[in-house]
Amino acid sequence: MGHSTLFRVIASACAAGVAAYAVALAMGLPDIYLSGHGAGTLGGPTVDLDAIGIHLSLADAVVLIAALLAGGITWTELGGPR
Repeated sequence: MGHSTLFRVIASACAAGVAAYAVALAMGLPDIYLSGHGAGTLGGPTVDLDAIGIHLSLADAVVLIAALLAGGITWTELGGPR
């Protein structure tokens, strides 16, 4: 039997938030090291879609993908038996 929709939304949002926070920390520490030693930073724009106002760095894209995956997996796993 599956969980209620409200529970699935809350659990998925929490999982996405925790994943985004963990990945942001994991990406931030090497970025501080790299930028402190004169190497390139992970925060530079990688995806630029000026027509629609989207400017994402590599770190932004990785955090976004991790959050979407964590939220989607949590939503699916709490859906009930398959």
